[in-house]
Amino acid sequence: EERRGEVWFLNRKDLSVRGKALLVEAATGRASCFFLAFSRDSKKLYAANRYSGFLFVVDVQKALIVKKLDLKHGKAFRLEGAVMSPDGALLYLPNGVGKEILVVDAKKDRALEHIALEGNASAIAFSPDGNRLYVADGGGPSLDVMDMKTRAVIKRIPVGNIPLGVAVSKDGSSVFVSNKLSYDISVIDAALLKKTATIPVGMYPIGIAVSDDGKRVYVCNYNEKTVSIIDAASAKEIIRVATDLTPLKIAVHSAP
Repeated sequence: EERRGEVWFLNRKDLSVRGKALLVEAATGRASCFFLAFSRDSKKLYAANRYSGFLFVVDVQKALIVKKLDLKHGKAFRLEGAVMSPDGALLYLPNGVGKEILVVDAKKDRALEHIALEGNASAIAFSPDGNRLYVADGGGPSLDVMDMKTRAVIKRIPVGNIPLGVAVSKDGSSVFVSNKLSYDISVIDAALLKKTATIPVGMYPIGIAVSDDGKRVYVCNYNEKTVSIIDAASAKEIIRVATDLTPLKIAVHSAP
């Protein structure tokens, strides 16, 4: 609940509320923790204030804040996500206006040296093996492919206007980028590192996710109050589902 600064923890079986944590900075009263990420063992939840970089570490079982970090960053700042590395070792937080990605050691819960960028990261996603980081550069506009061993960008792939979402198929073969102002999705072949298709969707596509089997891609059309469902094989939208509210982010449940 962003306005109240609360994160709720629900019981999986009946979705009843079993605990709440208040994520408000005492000195400022800020409660803008838009982005959440779990530790790999799901015992900790990380929640970062989008506008200040203040990071809360929450004990999931107890619904209690166990640590607070004031992340250092450049003068311009606006977080655009919170993504855990596939091995669970590091948390990455892209600064959408500061040409950097903040990095947190998820074992010791301490800030590390940030990754400097040439562009601004509006969204990020890892390859399944963790060797690559895909960075949507909203000002490019491009999808920048970063080698995580060297932290160097090895390819910049042109995409649509204002890319704001990135999702990778579970097998790592395809990358999907949602482009806010061109109302479409760019499909990237991860082996060839080239765009292979452009899929028209609704107005202001932002949140994006891929099903576990890689057959479907789901996209939140923010300004249209719809969700596009895409067939990945044919690279075509197969249905557009109306929603009651403006959808911003989407996730797909993975079977244990």
